[in-house]
Amino acid sequence: MNDLIIKKYFIEDYLKDIEDDLENKDIQSWQYNFNLLLIFLVEFFCEINKIPLDKPKYLMEKIVKKDKEFIRIYNSIAKSFSIKDKSQKINALSLYCLNLSGSKLPKEWEIRK
Repeated sequence: MNDLIIKKYFIEDYLKDIEDDLENKDIQSWQYNFNLLLIFLVEFFCEINKIPLDKPKYLMEKIVKKDKEFIRIYNSIAKSFSIKDKSQKINALSLYCLNLSGSKLPKEWEIRK
């Protein structure tokens, strides 16, 4: 199976989990899923842009040089205080990364063996 499709599935699946956690007021699961997705998005962005992974302070410097819009959205997440606002902004960052990678998953798709 295409590695890119699996990564897109991971993003969309975690977005759904975050939405469900918010709806169910499950703050612990929301926080954990949110953090996993945010880390994944940074790594996914770096992979798409062929930026080698590094310590966070050095990695962010490389990302700033490559794409100011990614950093703008990322920083807006960091500066958000409400869970709802953070959830909306991680959706925006996810969509941004999915668009950079070609697009979201097709509406209908299946995993084949």
